[in-house]
Amino acid sequence: MLLTRLYELSQRKDIKAKLPIEGYNNVPLKWIVNIDLEGNLIGFDKLADREKRMLPDCKRSSGIKPKLLADKCDYVFGYAEPDTPSDKVAERHRQFKELVNDCAEYTQESSVLAVAKFLNGWNPERDYEKLIEKKIEPSQVATFCVNYPDGSSVIPADSKAGLTAIESFWSRHVSGEDSQQAMMTCLVTNQERLVEERLPVVIKRVPNGQTSGTALVSANALPFTSYGLKNSLTSPICREAGEGFAKALNYLLDNDDSKFILNNNVAFVFWTQNPTRAKSAIWKNDQPKKIRDVLVNVLKGERRLANLQANRYYAVALSASGARVVVRDWIDIALDKAIQNLISWFDAQELVDTWGEEDEQRKYLSIYRLSKCLYRDAKKEDIARISTQLIRVAIQGGKLPHELLAQLVRRNRAERDVDRDRATLIKLVLTTQYPNQMINMNCLNEDPQFTEQLDRAAYYCGRLLAQLEQIQYQALEKNATRSINTTLIDRYYGAAAATPGKVLGKLIEQAQPHLAQLRKDEKRVATYNALQQQLEDILCNISPEDGKFPTTLNMVQQSIFSLGYYHQRAHNRKQAKDGAAAKKQVNEIVAE
Repeated sequence: MLLTRLYELSQRKDIKAKLPIEGYNNVPLKWIVNIDLEGNLIGFDKLADREKRMLPDCKRSSGIKPKLLADKCDYVFGYAEPDTPSDKVAERHRQFKELVNDCAEYTQESSVLAVAKFLNGWNPERDYEKLIEKKIEPSQVATFCVNYPDGSSVIPADSKAGLTAIESFWSRHVSGEDSQQAMMTCLVTNQERLVEERLPVVIKRVPNGQTSGTALVSANALPFTSYGLKNSLTSPICREAGEGFAKALNYLLDNDDSKFILNNNVAFVFWTQNPTRAKSAIWKNDQPKKIRDVLVNVLKGERRLANLQANRYYAVALSASGARVVVRDWIDIALDKAIQNLISWFDAQELVDTWGEEDEQRKYLSIYRLSKCLYRDAKKEDIARISTQLIRVAIQGGKLPHELLAQLVRRNRAERDVDRDRATLIKLVLTTQYPNQMINMNCLNEDPQFTEQLDRAAYYCGRLLAQLEQIQYQALEKNATRSINTTLIDRYYGAAAATPGKVLGKLIEQAQPHLAQLRKDEKRVATYNALQQQLEDILCNISPEDGKFPTTLNMVQQSIFSLGYYHQRAHNRKQAKDGAAAKKQVNEIVAE
């Protein structure tokens, strides 16, 4: 299915014009050899690094296989490093020259005839000093530019030259160069065609893949073979389809508008069945706020919803294992449904920041931030499976696995803290698992709804711990003669989250002297009243029937506990910040 959709993309009119013609590819070119019509050398032009031209290309894994009119300098000039066997270098140059002569005879193009004359007159043993003088390296790619008497010039290997006779010759050559089997049913086109033992185009720019390219379809060991078929014949594909889907995928991987790379190990590629305004450029740099805004505008601006419903949205996650591509995930969904799922994904992330504020610019988190928060050191521990799961649920819908909650709870206990990233991912997991329960869980001012009393108790136990922390802070940190070396969170967060019944009662008892200290201070009576009132409100919601704390909490309830703690602490910080701002304003007025 994936290969068929990529092949269909290669046949789409707006994309087909951007893909290399058969047998051609974007090749990094370093040297242009200027000659005249008689094949006389004029000089060498060195190009900038990474400059690419659309030149004849073919897959060359082993053996000697020249490319037409443009190749590495050991093929073009018969020039190589001293430690390279001279007979092998001579054979490369001989076959390259023979290929150019065949092309000249077939096409009778004046430019190709000029290149043939140059090669027939070139003597590697005599002329190699010209290459050394220009510091030309054997591994660099060179091609020819033929200069005409009228001042014009042409690079016959470049597809921009529009020399169809050369293109036709090269197409015929590459179509017959590999061994082929009898007529078989192509898995991509579902038609009877000659299929390829080795597909002609490799996939490039897959993270951690070989620089020479990786194979999407191949079999190189006995366990992968079947019915006596080996290599790519285990999945019979004709040359046209193999070249089409590979070039389409290379186009997507080379275009920032259709892919982004996460953690330098997974490439996510996106496209639609038909052209649409919902371009995948919104994924560039994984900018969640921009992504949601663009999707909302697309959904609102489309004149007819049927245009979106009739279109399909495709996504594939790729990584590499040696010389082979690993397809980690494949998504095929109606475009309108994908947009709605993505908008819901971002809406489920809505959560106040750690200071209780609504930050519109950082309201939504990227895939990178969401996956990173699961680990102590994401660069060493992060695995592609997690980010792939996040992308799948974001686009396809469904549920995030409970195992993420276990990781998040462990990170909270290890760090004795609940930061915004982990709180957001907890909310995302719970929302996908229990969509009806996670209503109004954006901030403390909204009334959450729970289907289970124990879940409600877990949430308010988290709030209680944050409130007890605030009482300790107000009583000790505000006292200039005392400071907090180890807070109750440092000592009790893990125990309170897992077994609140064993811990919270003792912490409430320990908080009473702090409250008494605030009550006896005339300047801080208002602070005492506010803290006491909030503490009572929280306690009334934990277990109004028997007045007991839950004995133990499971992993889901511990994650809900984390959200309660996060909400209450953010609320307390906002109150302190607002109070400080109000006090400052009053002082400024008095000073005036």
